[in-house]
Amino acid sequence: MIRITNLAKGFTDGNQSIDVLRDVSVEVPSGSSLAITGSSGSGKSTLLNVMAGIIESDSGEVELTAAGQKYNLHQLNESQRTKFRRQHIGYVHQFYNLIPTLTVLENVLLPAELNKRKDLFQHGARLLEDFGLADKFDKFPRILSGGEQQRVAVARALLLKPAVILADEPTGNLDQANTQLVADLLFAMAKDFKVSLVVATHSEDVAARAGHRLHLGEV
Repeated sequence: MIRITNLAKGFTDGNQSIDVLRDVSVEVPSGSSLAITGSSGSGKSTLLNVMAGIIESDSGEVELTAAGQKYNLHQLNESQRTKFRRQHIGYVHQFYNLIPTLTVLENVLLPAELNKRKDLFQHGARLLEDFGLADKFDKFPRILSGGEQQRVAVARALLLKPAVILADEPTGNLDQANTQLVADLLFAMAKDFKVSLVVATHSEDVAARAGHRLHLGEV
């Protein structure tokens, strides 16, 4: 589960202070989903990065429950946040973020490698089979279509069965058919794994699949 309370985040541009997020509060129970919508520059990616512990908020709290334990990201230092993110958060990027020198299967198994988990090979292979990529195990990302690359990225995010999956415009570069396929997989797998899913999106079709919605406007 993830709970955000009175979150605020701003940036400084020269002598100008810019409020990106102000007084944001939302809760996403385990197995539930949230769509974050809003225009470009409204703070969707910033909010996801705060949830992931990549950047710190100026005020407010981010609490996540993982493996039966509650974590407050504000009480963790940078090293602890990095370790927490590797173990408990799956992140799906708009531009896939696959490593070009690794095969499809090696990309999916990368979180297991980082966490020294040698027991997840079969699980990674099964995810790729479920995602229709059984014939791509030993292929490199450059020969895959955009839809296939994003399916690999979703499988990688699900490998550790994390407490939270954060997806930043996961269908932003895909055509309609692949948008539907990737969204189907993302929402179905998150529900099956009882993961808290947070999706930042411009797509009304993707947002409509979520159980809850948070719209970010001008602050």
